Amino acid sequence: FAWAIQPLVSLGRVGAEQAWGGINLILLAVSMVLAFRIVSERLRGPRDAITWSFILLAGALLSIDQIRQEFKQGQTDTIVLASFTLALYLLGRFPLVAGMVLGFAAQVKHQAVLPVLYLLVRGRVKPMFGFVVAMPLIATLPMTTMGKDAWWDAMQRSYGYVGSVSAVAETDAETALHPITWEKSVSIPSAIARAIETHDGVPSMLLMGLVGVTAASVFGITWLIFKRFGVPMFVGRWGPKEEKSKPGIVMIEWAGLFIALLAFSPQAMNRHGFILVFVHVLIAYLIFVPKSGINRWPLIIGTLAYQIAQVIPAEDKGMLTESFGWWMHVGGESWCMLLMWFGLVWTGLDAVRKGYPRFVVEKLELSS
Repeated sequence: FAWAIQPLVSLGRVGAEQAWGGINLILLAVSMVLAFRIVSERLRGPRDAITWSFILLAGALLSIDQIRQEFKQGQTDTIVLASFTLALYLLGRFPLVAGMVLGFAAQVKHQAVLPVLYLLVRGRVKPMFGFVVAMPLIATLPMTTMGKDAWWDAMQRSYGYVGSVSAVAETDAETALHPITWEKSVSIPSAIARAIETHDGVPSMLLMGLVGVTAASVFGITWLIFKRFGVPMFVGRWGPKEEKSKPGIVMIEWAGLFIALLAFSPQAMNRHGFILVFVHVLIAYLIFVPKSGINRWPLIIGTLAYQIAQVIPAEDKGMLTESFGWWMHVGGESWCMLLMWFGLVWTGLDAVRKGYPRFVVEKLELSS
């Protein structure tokens, strides 16, 4: 990423900041437009101008604090958001290219490999092949101007970070990494690590076991909701054919990847919730687009819980300082994020199953 933005150096610090801010704005706008198109197509719902503008506004408002932080700090989460959204948009159209997009994203933010694991479980060979081909090609591009030695040193540092970010103890000053118990991390692994930390540090095996049990519990609840709506999670879910037969379900599961990246990351700050812009566009569509017989309350309750969880401050608030500190300590934001996920699965599967009958009738009348 640093190699790719070298041309901005010639603009000076202020000019480079403004240019990168403009690029981030474009990436955000494209991501939101693509997100709306994906959601409306896969749910087969209305996509008129009024719906389009209202849903994008609602999705932006649900992510407003993270959007503000992203642009204020000049972060790179826009690349993850844009890549994940574009990959899903291309998945049913050009699966090979979709995998290549993820290969690019993985060189900027290494957690972008998670969707590839999902595609592996789903037997999506073409996007996986695109990822495998594109990732090393993109990774070696900087060698053209950096030289082999400098490039290799940079790669070692970059991928060495992956192995260090989940460390249970302080790392050396050169890497500038925080341990998994970092007080500003709101992820579930960090919360669990802080809970079991002793004077001798964090028992790594116990930490992995507890995080594994938590993840398995989340998966189990998700599976029960799928079963409740008669949607198979594995049976018949193999290969590219499910992209045509179950597009709405694939979209919901893809949204789950965004949430898993944050909730179960070794470290995650509030601002990283920026990548939930796609999820919030989907949520806004499910809540606000008129539909009949669909239970929206699980999603409304989960979304409200997550929104409230984000605004509970950690700053000094007099007598409430201890309570706010406890909320950060236990990773309250991530637990509420999981509650939002369960609501999204419940309402989303209900919408996929029942569809948007009024919109379908209107389209049939227009076509006739």
